[in-house]
Amino acid sequence: MDSDTDSDTVMDWDNTRGPAYDVREDFGMTMEKLADRISDAAATWDRHYEGVDIEGFHRNLSVPILRPQMPGRVCKVKDELIDSAFKIIELAAGPSGMIAIAISQVNAIMLPRNPKKAKELAMPGANVSLQVQFISAIKWLFYFKIFDRIPERDVMPYDSLADEANVPVSELKRMLRIAMANHVFYEVDGKAVCHNRFSWKLARDGDVIHGLPFFCDTVMPAIGKMVDRTTGWRASGSDENNKTARNLAFDDDLDFDEFLAQTEEAHGYTRLMSLLSSGRSLPSTYSTEMAHGTIDWYSLRKGAIIVDLFPHLRFHVHAPLDTINDMRDYVTKNNPDLLNRIEFRSPDQAVARSADIYLLSGLTHRRTDKEIAEALTMFHHVMNFDSRIIVIEPLLPKRGWSTMAMEKISQCRNITMWQLQNCADRTLEELEMLAKGISEDFSIESHTRRSNSMVATVVFRLFNRVIE
Repeated sequence: MDSDTDSDTVMDWDNTRGPAYDVREDFGMTMEKLADRISDAAATWDRHYEGVDIEGFHRNLSVPILRPQMPGRVCKVKDELIDSAFKIIELAAGPSGMIAIAISQVNAIMLPRNPKKAKELAMPGANVSLQVQFISAIKWLFYFKIFDRIPERDVMPYDSLADEANVPVSELKRMLRIAMANHVFYEVDGKAVCHNRFSWKLARDGDVIHGLPFFCDTVMPAIGKMVDRTTGWRASGSDENNKTARNLAFDDDLDFDEFLAQTEEAHGYTRLMSLLSSGRSLPSTYSTEMAHGTIDWYSLRKGAIIVDLFPHLRFHVHAPLDTINDMRDYVTKNNPDLLNRIEFRSPDQAVARSADIYLLSGLTHRRTDKEIAEALTMFHHVMNFDSRIIVIEPLLPKRGWSTMAMEKISQCRNITMWQLQNCADRTLEELEMLAKGISEDFSIESHTRRSNSMVATVVFRLFNRVIE
């Protein structure tokens, strides 16, 4: 193929992608232009309510903010405000981020039995069922491999795509068009479809590909049984892991591990949790948090700095076996020499005495308070004043300490774990209380959390212990 043909192909690709494909000018405008539109629309809206003596944006108003008699120009401004807000959210969050936000909306709006309450919890201007249908459509499109069947740099007619996928063309159009309403895929002349930036990225996102079907097939049925779970086991206050909303939805008495083994869905669950954890798996989180300095290694003691800089320092990593395998594979691939100085130990193995650093993985995930306390107690007994326990775990942030989107996703992750296995993420304060319950000389020394992450780094140490 000569250079002229290559050039023409690229030009056709750009033309068929439409405004939603360009990374820098998505939706035909920059982020700055969208922000200006929002600012102008908000100013117009406020001026209208000043004229009728009603506060425009007070969230605790006892009267509705939007009234039927609103002038047409203000109604238009309202629509522009909502449209621009959605676009800027989608641009900032990216494809997988939007899926995570949509999942959090689904969990919120499916819980209430009262339709009016459900509508209040839904996103402004959106139908209550929109996010449910969007998530279901994406799952359908993945199942029939629509993402893979559409060429990377070409359009595909609906009829040809339906024949290849062996599905009715009318049903294919319905599913694609609800995806397009959320800026996934791009329609060409009403007769064909092509990838845009969002659909192309989603097609390669393992968390979405495997986590989304698990959410639809397992979590959504459990959401519908939350009320029955509470009314059925309210008297006992049970937190047993085989008395969950999922058990009611699937009419079984399996604990969650047994369910995952029987259905071979462990990978889907892991991917969903990654999607609801800023899209980063635990091994990559360990690497990133250490490399970028959220742990103050200088505070540990003289010379105790990150492992690959000081060859005299040895690490003991205690983690579940599946996590150990992932972490060992990661180290082997990136720096196999470190395996001589990092010892991986499963929870049932003895703990070395007086190590510089105890790096714990999976301390809180899917564990009861009693199990967490037992694990910390085991390390408390073998520590000295120079020892530190470093825990890198998803923790629930305090209300108001994170963005609205991050709070929605973190609370969605939290309630999803409760629906599936009667467990939940902890707050920093709850971890501190567990440590104090072990001993008054045992406490949290420091903690850090990136603004865009659910994962926190927590350092435990001893205070005022008399060493015998």
